[in-house]
Amino acid sequence: MIHEKILREYKGSVCNQKEGVVMWMQLLEDFIKNSKEPREIKRATAVKMLLCGYKHEEIMPILGVSSGFISTYKKSFFKMGIDGLKLGHKGRNFCSIPCSIPCSKPSLTPSCKIS
Repeated sequence: MIHEKILREYKGSVCNQKEGVVMWMQLLEDFIKNSKEPREIKRATAVKMLLCGYKHEEIMPILGVSSGFISTYKKSFFKMGIDGLKLGHKGRNFCSIPCSIPCSKPSLTPSCKIS
């Protein structure tokens, strides 16, 4: 079942026909299959479930997410495509002290020392 409300809500998008939903579903399926990051997979799965007609109240307990999480990534996906579901960083945080040791919490006490 295709979620008709999503089609109406995003009719200004590039894809505004039922064929577009098929394309969106394929993009999401490929992304889920190829991503190795669990958080990205959860985001894509939430959007895919919406496209399949699930309501927020049904998705929330299955994925363990909030309604806000679902809304955020739905909007992000329809605005930026798959890039809207990807993590914004790849975890290479360095502290402000000039060294090359990654800090686990750069905003707190740095984990590296000056010699």
